[in-house]
Amino acid sequence: MRIAFVSLGVLALVCVQVGAAWCQKLPGPAERAGASAKPLDIPAGAQQIEPNTWRYTDKEGRRWVYRQTPFGLVRYPEPVAPATEPQLPASSGIRAWDEGSRIRFERPGPFGVYRWYRAKTEPLSPEEQRAWQAVRDTDTRDPLSPDVSGAALPPDSAQQGSASTSRGDSGQKQNAAEKPKERR
Repeated sequence: MRIAFVSLGVLALVCVQVGAAWCQKLPGPAERAGASAKPLDIPAGAQQIEPNTWRYTDKEGRRWVYRQTPFGLVRYPEPVAPATEPQLPASSGIRAWDEGSRIRFERPGPFGVYRWYRAKTEPLSPEEQRAWQAVRDTDTRDPLSPDVSGAALPPDSAQQGSASTSRGDSGQKQNAAEKPKERR
């Protein structure tokens, strides 16, 4: 029992000394930085660009922004804006096909090909106009002659289009008979 009281006394003495070391005054931010830290001031040649915001170029040519905040004056390098915005490519991936009285447009999408149709009398969007103009510029055949080769048709309907033009009426009847029947 005597050993327990002695060890308890020693433990108490150690705790008091450690507590005293913790209670010593720690150096503040100004004392830690030393004498080299001085408060920030707005330079004499700074230009005010907004309320509480100034721009300044130092002797080395670096541009700084000074801003007065509720916590004091802060300084940071002026952000550099990109010189130009990237331009979108002229081609938007839209393709066009002449289908008699209407124009079929297609463009690739994330879930497959998007298709839409416009009558030739309808106004076209700028992208549609570019695609349609590209088709008209590259089309060298006579516009009054029928297309027997299927060259202007898209890949998915090239076989169907060439078969119906080369077989005449019998090909059209056969294509109608090949359509899948509805499930009931």
